[in-house]
Formats: sequence, structure tokens, C-alpha cells
Amino acid sequence: MELNPKKCAFGVSSDKFLGFLVSQRGIEVNPDNIKAIEDIPDQLTSMKEVKRLTGRLAALSRFISWSLKKCHHFFSLLKKKNNFEWIPECQQALKDLKRYLSSPHLLSKPEEGEQLLIYLAVSEVAVSAVLVREDKGLELARGLGSEAIEIKCDSQLVVKQVYGIFDTKKECMQHYVIKVQTLLTQFREWSITHIPRE
Repeated sequence: MELNPKKCAFGVSSDKFLGFLVSQRGIEVNPDNIKAIEDIPDQLTSMKEVKRLTGRLAALSRFISWSLKKCHHFFSLLKKKNNFEWIPECQQALKDLKRYLSSPHLLSKPEEGEQLLIYLAVSEVAVSAVLVREDKGLELARGLGSEAIEIKCDSQLVVKQVYGIFDTKKECMQHYVIKVQTLLTQFREWSITHIPRE
């Protein structure tokens, strides 16, 4: 086997690959690709800005899970033609939407013969469906739009490692703890509690 030195890079600490930033920490969003999202002001001041935002969101709606529910406050604001008021619910919805659009969503091709699950969700403003793999854990919960999660674990050691009370000695286990801690930062609220084994 021969390697072409023009096509290979060795000893690179991080680099852009397929629109993502790949480093020893893992796969992260390329800041250049989310600049437009970060440039959206935290508070919209006119109906014109809300219309511009909803137009962009309509174009992206098939890529946003629970898009109607996430954007409901903006569309409700459009109904009030002469009475524009940017309310705290709109502020929170915009903040959540910017965070959602700025985080990478890892999609993967299903394996042949693999069992897939379909989750249906019905609310007052939307009906949604998502097709998922069974073994995703925290990524599945976040992908379904969960903002708060309560985790039960039968290992007191794991609970204390996730909270940072105990250090992880083995390097291979440190990667798992860091991955869990990173995923947990994507939730507005989370807790992990120890339950005794039966």
C-alpha cells in the first residue's frame, strides 16, 4: 500500500472535514458554517425581522425536528399585525432554536435488517414523527427535542464520575465520561441518580 503525501496529513491536531471541525476532542460544528445563525439578534424589534426569520425557518422546516412547535411563537406573532410585542416566550424560543441549529445532528445510514423505531408525537400545534435507531441513548433523547432528562443508573461509581466527584483513572473510560458530559450540556436541565441493583 502506498500513501500519496499530497493527499495525506499526519500529526494534524484539528482540521475541517465535510463541513465539520474534526479534532482529538471529536466532531464539532465548524464556526464558519454557523455564523449566519449566530448573527441573528437575540431580540427582534420589528415585524419585518420576524417575517424574515419565519421565511428562513420555513425553508429549513424539513430539517428541524418539531419545527412547528419550535416556531409556533413566531407565527403567532405574525397574526398580530398592528400590535408587535416581543414576549419572553419568543425570546426563549429563539434562543432554543439558535442552540438547536448550532449543534451537529449526527445522522447515520441504517444497516440492512436493523430494527428501526418510529416515534409519533401529537401536541396542540403539531404532529411529528421521527424514525430512529434503538441504541442512541442521550443522542436519541436530544434528537427527539427533549430539553430535560432524568437518568437512573445502577452504578454509583458512574454517577459520581459523571458529576465529577470521582476521577476516571483509565484513559479509555475518560473518553466515555467526557462524551456523556458533553451530551448533557445540550439539555437545559438534567439529573442522574443512583438506584440500587435488585
